[in-house]
Amino acid sequence: MKIRFAASAAALLLLALTGCANNTGGNIPPEEPAPTTTTQSSAVAHELTTACASAFEQSEVDLHTMYDSGRENDEVAFTAALDPLFDACESPADLYAGGVKYPYVYGLTDGLYLDAMTLKIYCSGYEATPACTDMDSFKP
Repeated sequence: MKIRFAASAAALLLLALTGCANNTGGNIPPEEPAPTTTTQSSAVAHELTTACASAFEQSEVDLHTMYDSGRENDEVAFTAALDPLFDACESPADLYAGGVKYPYVYGLTDGLYLDAMTLKIYCSGYEATPACTDMDSFKP
């Protein structure tokens, strides 16, 4: 009798610990991982310059206009919307801070998801601009 009780208690404990014995009557959907707080603190560490902020604002407006008019595959319009960022922003940190404040420009829903790899991709072809100089050593 002790073995049967111990086995039943162990099974119940295992179910409770693994979340299988919940009161929801169904599965609990997995939670989306939250953005890291280091990204948020990095963005706060750098003040977005006025020129860079202005360029990001205009890029966002231009991209909304492009997408709203059904020209999502228009590479010329896309490039024209982003080009001013690379001259207006003073450094990779400035470019990063702009992306955190204006995530739509990078195709993100939240600036806290912006990472160094995304910046490197966008800097491809713009390595000689102020915004992308020393991008390889930049850490958000």
